[in-house]
Amino acid sequence: MLLLAIVSMSAGIALLFMGMMIEPKGEIHSSVIYSFGMICVFVASLLGISMKYQSELVHFKNEVGRILTGLNINQEEKCAEPEA
Repeated sequence: MLLLAIVSMSAGIALLFMGMMIEPKGEIHSSVIYSFGMICVFVASLLGISMKYQSELVHFKNEVGRILTGLNINQEEKCAEPEA
């Protein structure tokens, strides 16, 4: 997703520069600015979603690791108890 965000942002910047090169030179049409704004929103949403789910994945892995560690400790305690 990060690559898509970088490519989209680069395309938006290229769009702005191309908008300055067409007639009338030096003036950017409002549709170009609007498109650049939409690209910025798209990139921000990609990065936000990516960061959100990456943090959720780390949290999930930590939680599963904690549960498995607890299960391993319980198994070791049961194995260490002498049979009567």
